[in-house]
Amino acid sequence: MNRKPAGKIRISIAGEKNEATEKKEGGSYYSERRFGSFERNIELPDTADVDHISAEQENGVVTIHVPKVKGAEPKKVEVRPAKTSVSVSSR
Repeated sequence: MNRKPAGKIRISIAGEKNEATEKKEGGSYYSERRFGSFERNIELPDTADVDHISAEQENGVVTIHVPKVKGAEPKKVEVRPAKTSVSVSSR
């Protein structure tokens, strides 16, 4: 976890993948290699309880649990319908 200047907290996930496949069939030989690195940065909301973040990895999948601090209320946002305009043209 890293702290940004304004006190925001983010999680950085980085990894590397190396994979090789080889096949021999009849008189032909097939070889393929894949490799590369990746990094993802996720900024956490102010309601994240950073002292109780946990992570687990199983079969190449990382699951990160970020609980909310006690007493954090969900934020309600009003969704208004879009303003639409209809134009009619005649030929």
